[in-house]
Amino acid sequence: MARTASEMEALGAWFLRSQLRAGDVILLESEVGGGKSVFARGAIRSALSNEALAVPSPTFLLELIYGPAMEPKACAGALLRHYDLYRLPEITVEDEQAFEWDVALLRRDICFIEWPEAVRPILARIRKQTPSEVASGRVWKVQIAEADIVDEEEESARGYLTEYRAFVQSQEHIENDGSRIKGDDDDDDDDDDDDDDNDDNADRCFAGESESASRLVTISIDGK
Repeated sequence: MARTASEMEALGAWFLRSQLRAGDVILLESEVGGGKSVFARGAIRSALSNEALAVPSPTFLLELIYGPAMEPKACAGALLRHYDLYRLPEITVEDEQAFEWDVALLRRDICFIEWPEAVRPILARIRKQTPSEVASGRVWKVQIAEADIVDEEEESARGYLTEYRAFVQSQEHIENDGSRIKGDDDDDDDDDDDDDDNDDNADRCFAGESESASRLVTISIDGK
């Protein structure tokens, strides 16, 4: 059970140190804001013995690579790959080649995969085709019930974005005709309002909602 982002991160660190080994694949499942990235962050920081390491969500880059792992002994030397496939409901051959999942498994890297449904068939095929090479690695399923986990680091980033937006809106801008306007006028058209709504939605996706709720985390060997 995790009640805060700090507890979720600590759970990820515990999972890495007590259960994981090189070659493992971790499928992270929850609703939006459920704490998948926070769980992975705890594991990655623990593997690199660096609690201050910046480990952002790979939502926009799709993949971030860290390492090699320093500890525990069972993970030492493995690269740590963190994927977020939310924007890839289907994976093309080009996507598969770009992510190098076959290489990652054969090199015995440790892969954390958020929104993993699209990649399940690919992982199953690779493991079936080359069972001896990936026999040491296991596929784990981490299910996090409930959402809206508070992530202190990304909540701070959200506050910065809000302050920056307020600063920009408070500044005077000089138009081509020499006139001055201050920030965004109240009579912006509907398109501007739509843009603001999109920005707010992006902020919420980036930072998570601010309400706290306990999360039940279930960890098992994936049988699919």
